[in-house]
Amino acid sequence: MSSIIIKFDTLDISEVVESLQDQMDFRINMQLVPKRHGGLLSEVPVAAPRRIKITGRISEVSHDVLRNTVRGVNQKLSEGRKKLRWHDDRYVNAIKEQFGYSYVPGSAMRSADFTMAFICDDPFEYTDATFTSTETLTAADTAVDVTNNIYKKSFVYNNTGTAFNFLKVTVTASNGPITKVIVRNQTTSRLETYTGTIASTKSLVMDNGNFSIKNDGTEDYVNWSGSFIWINASNNTIEIEGTPGTYLFEFSPRYW
Repeated sequence: MSSIIIKFDTLDISEVVESLQDQMDFRINMQLVPKRHGGLLSEVPVAAPRRIKITGRISEVSHDVLRNTVRGVNQKLSEGRKKLRWHDDRYVNAIKEQFGYSYVPGSAMRSADFTMAFICDDPFEYTDATFTSTETLTAADTAVDVTNNIYKKSFVYNNTGTAFNFLKVTVTASNGPITKVIVRNQTTSRLETYTGTIASTKSLVMDNGNFSIKNDGTEDYVNWSGSFIWINASNNTIEIEGTPGTYLFEFSPRYW
């Protein structure tokens, strides 16, 4: 069971918050067509940036202390994209969009009502736990092309989140150079292929969520083709095929 805690990075404002508004809209490209009832949905609806608005009151023993507290809050909020929580088991990645305050009448400027607003370019909630799994492809797995040292194997990953998620795949040439890598999500019928050479002991990182393909730290889209791989909520059957090596799969479950 989760507990209520309202924090932006290390700034804990749980005790001074009075209201929190969470707004998550969808972008819908609806067109009006002459002589047609309703409208025409021309694109797939996608989530818009998420917006969080928090209000509350800060009180201190003197105006000077309150002034320093408010300045410290604004400074912390201005440090860029950080984790914003209102439950201890999940967070969103948020950036300060607005911060303002006004002194409470009759408080001798020792109390102030504040409003802070955040925008989340990534609208999903995340858990702190990152799923990781290491799979080793060897010559003992299913043979595809023994002459060219190509094998394959499959396994099932359970995405415990409620939203689809992209995989980060790190392929390490732990048994000599790798010349072919294929990762398939058989559940979604999507795959990605890499046909460059991963030198012995070096790694290829296919960071699908950030649309990045790096061989030993160098971007290499030339030798990559296919689709950036994601997994649906629940079970997904993943298949790897290619030259024997070690595959590290990573993702952070996310939620609507």
